[in-house]
Amino acid sequence: MNIRDSRGVELTHYRFVTSHGSVFEPLETAIAMVLGLEFAGYVVIVTGAIWVIGYTMSFHWLDPFGRALAGIARGLDAQIGIPMVLIVATSIGAFIVAWFVLRGFHARATTQVVTMIGVAVIGPIFMAAPLEDVLSSHGLMSQGRDLGISIAAGLTGHTYADPEGLVATMQENLADNFARQPLQVWNFGHVIDDRPACAASWTAGLQSGSESALISGLRGCGDLAAYHAALNPSMGQIGSGLVMLLCAGILLAFGAYLSVKIIWSALDSVFHGFAAIFGFAAGGFVYGPTQTFLVRNLVDSFYGAVVMAVYIIYLGVYVLFLDNLFDQAGGQATVVLILGAVVEIVGLLQFRRLAAALHQGNEWIVNRFAVALQQAPGGGGAGGGGGSTALGMGSSGLGNTGVPGLGLIAGAAALGTLNNSPASAWLFNRLSPLEPHSMKRHSAMLDQWGVWNARWNGEKAGGPDGLATHAYLDRLHLSHAARDATVVARDAGRGGVNTARGAAAAVDGVLVGGGAFLGQVAASLRGAGFTDEDMIQRAVEARGYIYKHADDMSLTDKNLAEVVAASNYATAMNTPAADAELERAALTYAFGRGGVELQGSARRAGEEYLAAPSRAGLNRIQRVATGAETAEYSAGDAAQMLRWIGDEHAARVSEAVTDFVVDPSNPENRRRYFAAQNAAIDTDYWAAEATRSPASALAPAR
Repeated sequence: MNIRDSRGVELTHYRFVTSHGSVFEPLETAIAMVLGLEFAGYVVIVTGAIWVIGYTMSFHWLDPFGRALAGIARGLDAQIGIPMVLIVATSIGAFIVAWFVLRGFHARATTQVVTMIGVAVIGPIFMAAPLEDVLSSHGLMSQGRDLGISIAAGLTGHTYADPEGLVATMQENLADNFARQPLQVWNFGHVIDDRPACAASWTAGLQSGSESALISGLRGCGDLAAYHAALNPSMGQIGSGLVMLLCAGILLAFGAYLSVKIIWSALDSVFHGFAAIFGFAAGGFVYGPTQTFLVRNLVDSFYGAVVMAVYIIYLGVYVLFLDNLFDQAGGQATVVLILGAVVEIVGLLQFRRLAAALHQGNEWIVNRFAVALQQAPGGGGAGGGGGSTALGMGSSGLGNTGVPGLGLIAGAAALGTLNNSPASAWLFNRLSPLEPHSMKRHSAMLDQWGVWNARWNGEKAGGPDGLATHAYLDRLHLSHAARDATVVARDAGRGGVNTARGAAAAVDGVLVGGGAFLGQVAASLRGAGFTDEDMIQRAVEARGYIYKHADDMSLTDKNLAEVVAASNYATAMNTPAADAELERAALTYAFGRGGVELQGSARRAGEEYLAAPSRAGLNRIQRVATGAETAEYSAGDAAQMLRWIGDEHAARVSEAVTDFVVDPSNPENRRRYFAAQNAAIDTDYWAAEATRSPASALAPAR
């Protein structure tokens, strides 16, 4: 790249002078390594950006483009600039003129005749050597470059007469301001060029490539502070390097961005010059959009050179302003870099506004020329009036307002319209194809359609009478069953919604009244108004335990077996849900009993048994009932007595369990509960002549 500073030193010869440590100084070695990496990145950025800016403003890049594009332009001219194309185009133009005459638009016909004559005269001149002047590095573009650089130099107080010399001076100044002086501040803490001897020794050391010569030169010129900074790398230098790397990168990136815009505008001018070949060969003879196309390309080609000159002026002012800023700052190179980064942000915003204004001005000029061609003298024409839009100009909506962001909004709106279009759905075979996860959503929709439209045994899954609706109705039925059971429990003083006793009653209502299975209970309780998820879970677990272990009890009365299983669960868990399930089992055990009345001796015998239950007493009553033995009561009374004893056991168990659940801390309630339950279990076993199993053995009453 051969980028040199003002003293003739190439930037690639620069080096960060510091001690590289040793095996016994690992921290110093690590710091030196990080500083070396930062310095390498800094030099690459600075050198590359300065080269881009200088190469762009020198216009040497246009020479290879010119040689290649000039041949293409001549070949294109030879292919389309033939008599046949000219005859066809002029015939179409003559037909349009004749049509205007027949319709009475004589003024407009005259304008078109003059326009066609002008195209016929100018076209051969242009197509004799298309783009030769535009593509030359000494042609119209380069002259615009020279004009822009000269104006920029004058605005910043320079009096350079030679633009080539000014470009070289700009590169040297950039090298001094962004490489030489900042590197000295970073490396030594100050600018050593302020001392001529130190500046000379540092320059000589860089050119020799000897780091030891650089360090000894600093000591020899008397700058001991710089000498000690070179021998003692620090963490502060790493931080300073990061700041300089960031700020210099921002500043030079803006310069490189402007350079790209300059090349863009120049190539844009070349492109419109190519397009003008089609206009002069044929399009300029035809009224309407084709003439507007020729006008647009001619104006854009010349206007592109003007825009390029404006960009060059902006870039030149920017570079020379930074040069003056560094000169005024003296040795404060780092401060200028930081402040310049802030200035660059403002400059970037202003540049975008400038570019938008230039674009809008270009559109206005093209439109005015096109309207003048399409409008009859004295008014009327393509659009009529000063605010009309020529044929072929397209819309002048949000995209051409020059207001940043509105074009993006218009584009987003267009994408939204395309996304929701039926044509897009047919093309991509799915709705809203531009949205994220549209393919997954489409696949899920097809799967859902397959389920809802499927049939089992002639019945459809979806629809108001489908199987899925039946499932919803089942859920509604079970929720009502749970709600009704909860209301009954509440009216009986056994809690309500979101209480343990109410939950136990609701579970029983769903399973018994609703005929559901255990997996449907939780959802049904939620539908009944229960919101305590933990209470619902505990109630379902308690009923699940009863379901699993009630059949393990070798009792004749299965309701009593549930009471025993619930007793075991309540004793083990000691939770409100377990106690509530015990009460529910006892109430179920007592439900539907009663109605048997005993009189006289039968009543006395039954009460004597309940007062002191025994196997012998129960067996005697059984023998009397079968006629195997006689007593003061009849066989019929004995049979009634057995039923009455069972009812009384159930009533006493239910009453004792309810008292226990209401006040489980009362030891008397606990004793009565176990006594009543053990008596009922003994009677069941004695009646069946079975042996009590360990599973149904209850704790003794206390």
